[in-house]
Amino acid sequence: MKIGIVGATGSFGKGLACRWAKNHTVYIGSRSREKGEQKALEYQPELQKLGMMGTLIGVNNQEAIANGEILVLAIHFEHLQPVLDESRAFFENKIVISPIVALEKKESFQYVPPLEGSVALLLQKLLPHSAVVPALHTVPSNRLSKLDRPIEGDVPICGNSRDAKETVSRLIREIEYLNPIDAGPLDVSRVIEPIVPLILNLKQYSLKKNTCIKFI
Repeated sequence: MKIGIVGATGSFGKGLACRWAKNHTVYIGSRSREKGEQKALEYQPELQKLGMMGTLIGVNNQEAIANGEILVLAIHFEHLQPVLDESRAFFENKIVISPIVALEKKESFQYVPPLEGSVALLLQKLLPHSAVVPALHTVPSNRLSKLDRPIEGDVPICGNSRDAKETVSRLIREIEYLNPIDAGPLDVSRVIEPIVPLILNLKQYSLKKNTCIKFI
């Protein structure tokens, strides 16, 4: 499978790219192809140290979107519209994984959704011919990028396409100890996305560490 990761040069994108590269061709997307190529070269030695081989290809974000069969938007909310404006046509008929949350940081983290009710609902409105699957919101980027450490937790996902959710669930299960849980249709993204500021506030005020969630 070909996976295009937009913003794969950050720690979250790096963690996904390296953990999925064993079984898939992963396109490392960046705003510039040079940076994408540089990061792909940097990631390979880390994989080799762990005895892992992977296919990582450094490209710019538009090329990652054009080449990927499944797309991951590992970017901040404020960068979403420029990415869509530049590459909207390349999203058609693809699965789009969105871990994006609209946040505002003042004294604490606050959820500030768009008028549609969630980033995922906005994305589906803007990309009507794509299957948007909100997922991976609760996976901490710093822990994900440490390839020599396991990462354990439940990952709620939702979406209107059963087939797309099953495909995303299989990808998540490839990351050992992560457990995808189907939370229902896309509208449930309204209550999944706000979990992120809660986790960030717990980390800031109480837990002081990267935290996954587990439903018991």
